Amino acid sequence: MRVYEIITLIHIAFAIVALVTGIIAMTAKPKGSNLHKKAGLVYFYSFIGIMTCGILMSCIKYNNFFFAITIFNAYFLFTGYRVLKNKNSKANWMDWSMLAIFFFGGLLMIVDVLKIKEDFLVHSYKWNVVFAFYATMTFYFVAKDFKWLRNKTIEKQTWLYKHMEKILITYISIIVGATLRLSDYTPIIKDLEAKWLCWIIPYIVCLPLIAYWISKYKTKTLIQK
Repeated sequence: MRVYEIITLIHIAFAIVALVTGIIAMTAKPKGSNLHKKAGLVYFYSFIGIMTCGILMSCIKYNNFFFAITIFNAYFLFTGYRVLKNKNSKANWMDWSMLAIFFFGGLLMIVDVLKIKEDFLVHSYKWNVVFAFYATMTFYFVAKDFKWLRNKTIEKQTWLYKHMEKILITYISIIVGATLRLSDYTPIIKDLEAKWLCWIIPYIVCLPLIAYWISKYKTKTLIQK
């Protein structure tokens, strides 16, 4: 078995652990309980394992998009964990450096969007839509987090909403990975050459759900006050 295949298997193993522990952390009640913290910690380190494998795989078979996706996920994992240690949102060099790297990842995706390919009208436009979709998400969150890091007046529970948003976005990437694997065994997706949709549909579906869930927490907090 080649090195790349071994790393891929390890990558999948970490993803399965993250998939399970992520569900446990999300459903554990109350939030902040011992189960929530332990499951969340396993999820965090499992995701680091996923990204480490992703970096190694990118080194063996370099691809702009996959490298940028690793940066994309690393940023959300870092900020989702970082906010627990920095609840007052006082940004330092680490926060700004990660934001700059995140922005660079978006530029890599733009490079892929602008590439001229021979079969663009037949097939490549689909993947350019994927690249553009991720680039748009990246620049949206760059702008949003830039504003947040510069803001001097932070609401008391903002750190909690940020933690929820960032970590849940990393979980969407786990869903994307699972969807891509399942698509390999779904004939209709192969026949329609629709695998590219597996990269974006989970975000289109889950991002509004995350926003709704966070809004419910905000409403609940206001009622309790």
